[in-house]
Amino acid sequence: RDTFFNHGGNVGIGTDTATDKLTVGSTTDTTSFMTLLGEYQSSGFTNSNIFNFRHGGTDRIRLTTVQQSAASNDFDFKIQAIDGAVSAYEDWFTVKGKTGYVGIGTVTPGQELEVVGDAFITSKLYIGSEEDSP
Repeated sequence: RDTFFNHGGNVGIGTDTATDKLTVGSTTDTTSFMTLLGEYQSSGFTNSNIFNFRHGGTDRIRLTTVQQSAASNDFDFKIQAIDGAVSAYEDWFTVKGKTGYVGIGTVTPGQELEVVGDAFITSKLYIGSEEDSP
């Protein structure tokens, strides 16, 4: 079944048991996919795909992919949140497409993991090589 609408207003894609407003899945496959399509831009401007989480009429948090330059296969993945003034988005988490580097509090991580800001760790933090770990 491709698309299913139940009387409660729920929509199912790949399932005939839509239990939520949107249920994506399959009763026969072990993996379900959902794709947000955006056109690759070969010139002119950069491209983004945005998946918003809305509350109270405002998009509060969003997952974003950003094409870094025209004709580039360099896409970054970001988690962004609306700022306190509800006027712009702040980058919370970035994964650089070409390097796989992860930035928390920075959009330009220079290492595999770069954190700009304070960190609170409730367990152990090991620094050094594997042979230095207990």
